Amino acid sequence: MRINFTKMNGVGNDFVVIDAINQRFDITKNAIKYLAHRNRGIGCDQVLLIEPPKRFDIDFHYRIFNRDGSEVEQCGNGARCIAKFIHNNGLSGKKKIKISTLNNTLELEVLDSGDVLVMFEPPTFEPSKIPLNADKEEGPFHVKFMNQKFQFIPVNVGNPHAVIFDKDIRKINLKKVGSFFQKHDQFPKQVNVNFAQVINKDLIKLRVFERGSGITESCGSGACATAAAAIRGGLVNPSVKILQRGGQLLINWNGSNTPIKMTGEAKTIYHGHISV
Repeated sequence: MRINFTKMNGVGNDFVVIDAINQRFDITKNAIKYLAHRNRGIGCDQVLLIEPPKRFDIDFHYRIFNRDGSEVEQCGNGARCIAKFIHNNGLSGKKKIKISTLNNTLELEVLDSGDVLVMFEPPTFEPSKIPLNADKEEGPFHVKFMNQKFQFIPVNVGNPHAVIFDKDIRKINLKKVGSFFQKHDQFPKQVNVNFAQVINKDLIKLRVFERGSGITESCGSGACATAAAAIRGGLVNPSVKILQRGGQLLINWNGSNTPIKMTGEAKTIYHGHISV
């Protein structure tokens, strides 16, 4: 099976984007793992598919696969790349488009600056919707690892996150602690682990261990979840910059039942084709 693809990047998070509207792609776990492999395939954090809409009020359906082959509910950096892909390839003439994911709906807009604005549905902190094995919202929750207690705030922004605030995130062993958290039995569907350091009311530094992908240069949904937790806790302003190794995102959230807005870059690296 030969497929055309586009390699894209969103603040360091890299993707293989596949148009599954105008070509056939037989999705298997092994095919995804092959495409994502950095030595034997193309190499990426996630493989993204754009498909025809499944509802009359939606423009496209968007699917996300981690490099371990698992399909997940959300990817914020990927959503910006999808918007740019649709725009650059003339798949829609609309300025604003709506896309569906496994369990969510997003609104995307390519701005005149070239950046992309993504509007997410409101976040939830309710344990049953993370999901988190807890009877009620107690916040913050905690987990012990190697004689150290880590307090975390559970947030769902279309996918599950645990947000951990720390005075110096450089000292965290991201791989060890992230791996432990990700598969902890408190999270029945595993979790993305966010280590956040509040610099001031307008800036947060962030490191993320992503479920199914491990350490990545950045995580868009992680930035949204972290901002939501910090804004809700009064740690930062409603408009806050999230700085990760791969770059910076601007997150806006007015709290309560309002949507989260994320603005950031999305770049096309190259086009190609590959036999799977």
